[in-house]
Amino acid sequence: MVRLSSPQRPVQDGRWTDGLRGFASILVMLSHVSRAFAPIVVEASRGPKEGPIFAQLPFVRLFGAHWVAVFFVLLGYVNVQRPFKYARQGDLPEALSGLASSSLRRVLRLVLPTIFVTLLSWIICQCGGYNLTIHADSVWMSQSSPRQSPTMYAAVKSFFWNIWTMWTEGANEYDRNHWTMFFLHRASFYLYMVLLITIRATPKARMIIFGMAYAYCWLGRDGKLNIFCPTNLLC
Repeated sequence: MVRLSSPQRPVQDGRWTDGLRGFASILVMLSHVSRAFAPIVVEASRGPKEGPIFAQLPFVRLFGAHWVAVFFVLLGYVNVQRPFKYARQGDLPEALSGLASSSLRRVLRLVLPTIFVTLLSWIICQCGGYNLTIHADSVWMSQSSPRQSPTMYAAVKSFFWNIWTMWTEGANEYDRNHWTMFFLHRASFYLYMVLLITIRATPKARMIIFGMAYAYCWLGRDGKLNIFCPTNLLC
């Protein structure tokens, strides 16, 4: 039988995650800069028959997509802290209230900033700000630069279409790095749903349920979602 978690269990201090998230964010940003101006740093080696340079060694590499995964996992960890804090104290109404407010804030925190950034990039694009980057030597920069629309009608249509596809497919021509927003939003609500189910569960029962959720994502080959599950086993 599923029962309330023990209120005597100490609450973990999650403030350390703020520094690690900031560190991961900086390295993700530097990864994008490296792809634009020094792509060899991001590659695994110089070629199929050449060994890696010092910056490409496995334990030296700092810039790469792996920091995106670290950032995702930390977000999954942070999202469970407040509901479980009150659940461990036996305050179930406050835990459910925190879960509801977190769900609403998650939408606002993800949707509004990304729409604003997309709008800013759309204005730069339609004013010709990306025309030079399309012809840059950097493959990543030229491929990630949006094209200027031929007419104002096409430009407005393109803006709203990219807002739509960003939240349905993870595709945004005006900021291709926003592919993560779709998976962040989707996986957050998967997590909130599992939290709602397990808010009254014991730690052992919760670990089993989260393990089953992780296995489900793993078997479904949904790697962008299952990274949210493992860290919650610690809560």
